[in-house]
Amino acid sequence: PLFDTHNPNFAAIFFRKQLSEVEKGLFAEWQKMYPKLGATITKLKAKFPSGAVIDYDHLQNESTVEIERRFKGLSIPAFYFAELDQIKFDTLKRVIASNRNPYGIRNRIIGTCNPAPSSWLRTFISWYIGIDGYVDPDPDRKYRYFYIYGTEVSDIIWGNTKDEVL
Repeated sequence: PLFDTHNPNFAAIFFRKQLSEVEKGLFAEWQKMYPKLGATITKLKAKFPSGAVIDYDHLQNESTVEIERRFKGLSIPAFYFAELDQIKFDTLKRVIASNRNPYGIRNRIIGTCNPAPSSWLRTFISWYIGIDGYVDPDPDRKYRYFYIYGTEVSDIIWGNTKDEVL
């Protein structure tokens, strides 16, 4: 997340499924590092000298009402997920809708994962996975575009260009 911490308009949120995982894992480690970069640390938040902010949060309650309440109207340039496969596809769709900003900051959503073969995430990233179950080196690090037209992970149109998706 440090790419844009010089920009006062930058905001990011790091997620883990459980609050205890955030407090004991991710945030505990970054609490040691960010002050060396001039950041002020408060409860699950790092604020950089520029004004950029990185929050650490959880997704324990993924009810439709709760996710709608938390993400409706947000404009966050960067979302990071530790273990993206632990959240629901519906939650990711809401996050995608909030991944925007008017400041010219490059939007990004990055997640780590170990998806089970039957998980929604395995279906979502299948283009990048070889028949052996490992990342296929050919499509690795290539961008793809998509449009979600329904409610299921199978309701996605994929393409190698924006025009291809349109």
